Amino acid sequence: ELSSLDRIEIYRNYLCIDTIYNPEVGAKYSYVDVAPINGMNSYIVTAYNEFGNGDPARLDAYVGIDIPLPHDNLATERKVVDNFDGTFTLHWPVPNKGENGGYVDVENLTYNLYERGRYSYVPYKNGFKTPEATIDTLDYDNDLQVFTAYGITAVNSAGESQIFSSAPYILGKPYEMPFYDSFAAAKLQMTWWSYTNGDCSWSLDGRAYDKDGGVAVFTGNAEGASSTFFTGKLNISECVSPNAVFHYRGAD
Repeated sequence: ELSSLDRIEIYRNYLCIDTIYNPEVGAKYSYVDVAPINGMNSYIVTAYNEFGNGDPARLDAYVGIDIPLPHDNLATERKVVDNFDGTFTLHWPVPNKGENGGYVDVENLTYNLYERGRYSYVPYKNGFKTPEATIDTLDYDNDLQVFTAYGITAVNSAGESQIFSSAPYILGKPYEMPFYDSFAAAKLQMTWWSYTNGDCSWSLDGRAYDKDGGVAVFTGNAEGASSTFFTGKLNISECVSPNAVFHYRGAD
């Protein structure tokens, strides 16, 4: 049983910042660090007596402003709004925590936007002060629809976050009614896109209901896997009661 203590030494980042002499055995002590670095601080507390030192107690703590992380609910709270004037507006949730568990001052964040290049994101515009951006693009009315998204980062005094994706959207003129695509010859005739959840995938092959050599196939490789399959943009402004018709065949 421990009967005596000589001192307790407190280190921050391997520098001794305080020593408690003649501490009482079994008593509780605390220390307020008034000069930590802005960032990760590593603390070591070691007790000594006439027989030497005990096992050190270690603790890491992030102090101060932290680099932002994308919001936990980014996938469900981000959105894109078509303004029908050649522009669209991106909205995203404000980051709610830091990379290292530190503090993020949400009132003093700015945002940078990145376009998707061929192999990586490239800078588009910097310094947005609110979590939204209206984009004016020359591709808005292209005949060919293109599925894409912008990259977004949050910036504060600690640095720039990792790039996170805006809500996906489609550039180009909407398809007029009636819309039809049978995936003939196992090729996409129109723009399609999907959200997947779990181990699953979409593919095209020749097992066609209408004998045109093409069908879209969903393959779920694990229990609970799911996906949603979307068309491109459709112009239904003059439709009275639009509906979807499709042929379905389950697994053999």
